[in-house]
Amino acid sequence: MSLSLFKHSFPCRHDTNTIVRYLVADDPALHEKAKEFFDKVKHGGFKAVILESVIAECMYVLTKIRDVMLSYQPSRKTGKG
Repeated sequence: MSLSLFKHSFPCRHDTNTIVRYLVADDPALHEKAKEFFDKVKHGGFKAVILESVIAECMYVLTKIRDVMLSYQPSRKTGKG
């Protein structure tokens, strides 16, 4: 699914990846592109419509990222994962 942007009458599509890259910032180049996009939305350059399915997919992806990161936390006792 996608996130639709409207500037004038031409829609532009972004997807779950745009939101996740903005929030997680695991890839500096993609994070910067996503940040530029959301800054344009914030300042009125674009209007964004985020579908419920995109929000659900973001929640799923972010939960999986969290679960993976928690599973690799070093043990406090041994210092090993």
